[in-house]
Amino acid sequence: MIKNVCFDVGNVLIDYQPDRYLREIGVPDYKREAMLKDIFFSEEWQQLDNGDITFDEAYDIIESKSILTREEIISVFEDHLLKIFSLIDANVSLLPVIKQYGYKLYYISNFTERFFYRMQKKFPIWDIFDDGVISAAIKMSKPGKDIFLYAFNQFGIDPKESVFIDDLPENVATAESLGMEVINLPYGQPLKERLEELKII
Repeated sequence: MIKNVCFDVGNVLIDYQPDRYLREIGVPDYKREAMLKDIFFSEEWQQLDNGDITFDEAYDIIESKSILTREEIISVFEDHLLKIFSLIDANVSLLPVIKQYGYKLYYISNFTERFFYRMQKKFPIWDIFDDGVISAAIKMSKPGKDIFLYAFNQFGIDPKESVFIDDLPENVATAESLGMEVINLPYGQPLKERLEELKII
């Protein structure tokens, strides 16, 4: 019997499409491609999510291998990153509905502490959750098993009584291997239909 619904955050509840944002604000193609490759899809981004390096260390490494200046790199993080995030209203609107059906709500997300806390202030949706974990705070990240095992212990939940929702197949595969029911929700796919299929709502 399902008792708990666990969410990824990025591209499930919070829209995160850096390529689209950079195009919309008119960043030239060569610079946009450098920002995507050297920042958003870089090893340093993953290390920041995992809490393995500081932002200053990330800036140093990215600057050493990129056409971007240090000022441009810092500007991406400090001036633009939070603007990329927006609510996926159709999915967020389901949170109180799920809650009304008696389920506990949790999040398990790869995120830096700095920007997750800024995002918490920007979007007042977090009080509805019973608990949550972010990767950088515990130095564990998806798709590794450890972050899930940590979450099960912190939340006090049985994975066999829980659903995990994520846009990335590799994260869903780990959750499923640990006994969770899963929903792989590619970006843009409506969540409501998938919850209805599992008779959660």
